[in-house]
Amino acid sequence: MTNPYKRLHDILSDCIESGRLTEDDLPDDYRAIVHELEKLSNIPGNEEKLWSYEEDPEVGELISEAFSRSEYHNADMDYDEFYEHGHWWVECKQTGAQWSVVDSEGGPTVYVDGPDGQQIGFDFEQVTEGEEL
Repeated sequence: MTNPYKRLHDILSDCIESGRLTEDDLPDDYRAIVHELEKLSNIPGNEEKLWSYEEDPEVGELISEAFSRSEYHNADMDYDEFYEHGHWWVECKQTGAQWSVVDSEGGPTVYVDGPDGQQIGFDFEQVTEGEEL
C-alpha cells in the first residue's frame, strides 16, 4: 500500500505544479500547504526520503548531474536548477523550457550516486515547452 502521506503529497504537489492550485486560490492557506509539503519527506513513518523536495545545494548538484544525462539535455543549451514551491525545477536559460524534478525508479529514471554512495533516481516532467530559437 502506498504511504498515505506520500500520496497526499503527490496529489497536492501535482495541483501546485500544474497551476490548478495557486496562492490566489488560497491566499491564507497556500504557504502553509507548501510548507507542510516540504516537511512530509522528513516525518516519522515515511521511510522514503524524497530528494527532489530537499532544499539543499548538494541536491541541486545531483539534479544537475542527472539532468545532464537525461533525454531532455541538449549540450548546446545552458540550464539552471532551482528550488521553488517546495521542490526542484530545471529551466533552459535560452528557451525558458521548464522541467519539474521528481524522485523516480525504473523507466526513464536517471540514477546518480548520493552522498552516502546510494543510488538516487530522478526523472524530469516537462511542464513548459519554452520558445523556439
